[in-house]
Amino acid sequence: MKIYFDGCSFTYGSELKDRLKSRYSRLLCDHFDAEEYNIARGGGSNRRIARNLLEHDLSQYDMVVLQMTKRQRTEYYSYGHWQRVSWAKVVKFGMLSRNQGKMYSMKDGKVVETPYNNRKQNSSVFWGRSEKNDKLEDPKEVQHKVDKWKNKSLTDADTNYKRYMKDRDYWETYYREIYNDHYGRSEEKIFYNLFKGMLKDKPHMILSIEAEPEVPVDFIIGRNVPRVRSKHDSHPNEEGHQIICQEILKNENLL
Repeated sequence: MKIYFDGCSFTYGSELKDRLKSRYSRLLCDHFDAEEYNIARGGGSNRRIARNLLEHDLSQYDMVVLQMTKRQRTEYYSYGHWQRVSWAKVVKFGMLSRNQGKMYSMKDGKVVETPYNNRKQNSSVFWGRSEKNDKLEDPKEVQHKVDKWKNKSLTDADTNYKRYMKDRDYWETYYREIYNDHYGRSEEKIFYNLFKGMLKDKPHMILSIEAEPEVPVDFIIGRNVPRVRSKHDSHPNEEGHQIICQEILKNENLL
């Protein structure tokens, strides 16, 4: 038996001490003695979930669990790979304006200067998250990635920054002047119905992290699910992932 999972950081297992063993996808697979196929990524969008479904041979999987994410997220193809982008990265937490290579972000409700070379040197700082190196993670490779990250040079950050500057104006204009919640809710319905149509003959469950999704998902991962409390994010903790797993198991259509 093989189970297909996709979503964002909630399904990826962000902030868990040992996400490869503690995330709900692993717990569910342990229950069914199944092989886990989890391609969720932090910052992932519903569009990314749809693209992944279309690019996979779903006959290879016995069950599918999809976790729909924030409706304002999207992705675009640039620099040879897919870039994940969101309103939060571009407007709320990202660079609000540019001036002589400086970054400006929000702190305590005020715009403050944040030199980009003093922040984490990865693509997520500049435009979202890149899928250039995304692949299924082997636990043996995790430490290798950490070591490689520590040795990353400022030159890499400079390259990312220059690339970001080419895209930044478009996405800031998009989120400030074009995107709105009505559009996002409409797109959420489009993706949901695509998922349901593609999975109509296969056991599946659709989750969401939207507080008020526009579509009738099977389970909302809301604030009732215990979270990690950190300054960075607030993802489900180990107990939270256990609850999500139990909620999935309540779905009789999966059995």
